[in-house]
Amino acid sequence: LRAPRSRKRRSYYETLNLPEDASEAQIRSAYKEMARMFHPDRNRDDIEAAATMFREVTEAYERLIGAKSAGPLGDGEGLAHHTEGEVYTSTRGFPVYIKTIHRRYWTAREGEELRAFCKERDLSPLERFEIRWVNQGGFVIRAHDERVVVLSREGDRLILVPQDEAFSDPGDEKIPRYMFKLLFLEDGKVVISAANHRFLCGERGGRLRANRDSAKAWEMFSWRLAPSESGEEFSWDPLVVNLCAHTKNYIDVNPHEAAVTCKSSHPATAERFVLEAVYGQMFRLRGSDGRLLCVAFDGTLVMADEDSEDFLRAV
Repeated sequence: LRAPRSRKRRSYYETLNLPEDASEAQIRSAYKEMARMFHPDRNRDDIEAAATMFREVTEAYERLIGAKSAGPLGDGEGLAHHTEGEVYTSTRGFPVYIKTIHRRYWTAREGEELRAFCKERDLSPLERFEIRWVNQGGFVIRAHDERVVVLSREGDRLILVPQDEAFSDPGDEKIPRYMFKLLFLEDGKVVISAANHRFLCGERGGRLRANRDSAKAWEMFSWRLAPSESGEEFSWDPLVVNLCAHTKNYIDVNPHEAAVTCKSSHPATAERFVLEAVYGQMFRLRGSDGRLLCVAFDGTLVMADEDSEDFLRAV
């Protein structure tokens, strides 16, 4: 198992063995080749090293493609030249509705303070938030009007501020005010903690506070994808996911076989799928080898090349 030339701080271009003026086509080609080379299924004798390299290669690809695509949270300037260890905001995200245990949705309807008082029947674009992953394992949460959710300086309130202001004033904590930790649980639940290391809580009056030491009931939120009718937000910026069954095992793919298995116990060694928009809220899942996940006529899950007869038979 051979890894690319290693340095203490390596740029994403170096990770993919590319020059800094590489085109998008060259980035995609390099990623496809290296993803196959380092896929854990092909390196069973040294699976940990392979999984590490596979994650690094995939991360480099996602960041560089995101920079080329110039997502709406930034123009991509400087992103492609990011080196490991720096703080920056990713251009990859996904839109969601977030609901408290009191069945009220987060909304950006009123002023600076973030509140949760909207009912299901009143949902509108004002309740759509975008969750964006950042490289420190945290997330940035952005409202429909491009304001960013941050922890207030004076206490535990959550406020919405323009993104330029949010990123230029990270606060005095080790974790920036605009960064949140999200723990995704089963059944569409999520627990959120802020820069003050406290959990977010949805109170009955609609207020959202980061003031809890543990996550039990009021600190639980529900989330679901909230794409636009066109699904446009997924077309420019693919979302990479693992698929987990009710057995808590992840889907694995053998590049030499059509059938998939569900035996991987850790996401690092499982197959990573790209969520691709087809139209509206319809999506398809593409594996690291370029094949699509399909349901065969007998009900089994298979991987198939969309240009092959197997794909036509499977779909």
